[in-house]
Amino acid sequence: MFSKKAVFSDSFRDFVKSQKYEEYVYMIISNSERVFSGKQFKNIQNQSNGEPDFVDQEGNKYEAKLMFDERQGQLLGEHKYDITKWFESIKEEVVECSENIIRNGNTEFIKNTKLYRIFRKRLSSVNEDESAIFFIPYPIVNDVRGSVYLQFAADILQIAYNSIREEGLIGDKKIYFIYPSMEPSIYVLRDGDYQREYIECKELDPLIIYESTHGRLS
Repeated sequence: MFSKKAVFSDSFRDFVKSQKYEEYVYMIISNSERVFSGKQFKNIQNQSNGEPDFVDQEGNKYEAKLMFDERQGQLLGEHKYDITKWFESIKEEVVECSENIIRNGNTEFIKNTKLYRIFRKRLSSVNEDESAIFFIPYPIVNDVRGSVYLQFAADILQIAYNSIREEGLIGDKKIYFIYPSMEPSIYVLRDGDYQREYIECKELDPLIIYESTHGRLS
């Protein structure tokens, strides 16, 4: 879990502050051949009256959300704030949670995490008639195409989703996630029903960089 070290440039701060992440979400979902098979999306530029970020050809609405709460978003946009320290704090919590789940089989531990609290809060800001696409700019799961080890991993993102669904907080909404895989330039697009696919997005390379003990990976 989290074998990469995050390196964030100043461009990443602008990425967070300007909500340009919506453009990259649009790129990724538009290239989907499995999770969004057959879907064609329109990017809604003018959202002055509460319009969604995207609509498909059938009129279904989609809202893109960063997996940050409001305060975190503000901090990440400040030059004096150390983004790497924030990432490390998230990483430590995710590792602790994963190890607890693997060791004790207690998925209730997920409810004590920042991830869970942020997920719930961000979900509450999505309208009932919209689907949510959560963009997570760090590798929340050790995800690699074709890896046989995924089945043995503690997928805390899926566990958080299942827990929130059991609480009745998702309802009829469709929930999707996008996050970096462990491969350079490859992003995971998945839904709450275990569907996933791997989509290249080199446009994000200058913003989200990861290093391992063996050298730079992207």
